[in-house]
Amino acid sequence: MVRESTPARRSIPARGLFAAVLVVLAVLVVASPASASVSKHHGKWASQVAGCQSNFRIGKTARLIAGNGADYGWVEWRASRTGACAGYQWVRLHFTRNLGFTSNEPHYKSWQMQYKNRPWVRGAESRHQYNLKVRGLRYFKAGDYNSRIFYAPSEKACATLETYANRRAVSLRINGQGQLPKLKYCA
Repeated sequence: MVRESTPARRSIPARGLFAAVLVVLAVLVVASPASASVSKHHGKWASQVAGCQSNFRIGKTARLIAGNGADYGWVEWRASRTGACAGYQWVRLHFTRNLGFTSNEPHYKSWQMQYKNRPWVRGAESRHQYNLKVRGLRYFKAGDYNSRIFYAPSEKACATLETYANRRAVSLRINGQGQLPKLKYCA
């Protein structure tokens, strides 16, 4: 009988420890702001998630300005409160002119979204492939480009865009965005 009681004593503390760990994790999830780690659609495209078709503008808009002062359009925050998309945000870039790059650059360009107060937490990176080629140079056609969706129902999310506007390496960025971790272009 001593052998039977010894395993029972060992399993009780193990179960108790496991239960305590679960309670601590539950408290952390409930007490902390909702984040990408608890959302199954974080990082998907809006077209992949039901409810994202119904969305609205939040926050402010900003211009997309090149280092030489050229205006390439504007950017806005979008969000949804509908269906599986509830609580998600994303950025929509509106290029008013073609955005060109040198021929030896990668086929994609990307931008990031992060939490304002915790930029080191998992963000959402968006990459778009060029959709126009002229005389060996790749471009984004003028038009609208959505980022991947980012789960931030109760916190500010911020966006960064740092890329090149043309083959002369003129940088393009969101006007007034700031640098990590002091981003200024936030929802």
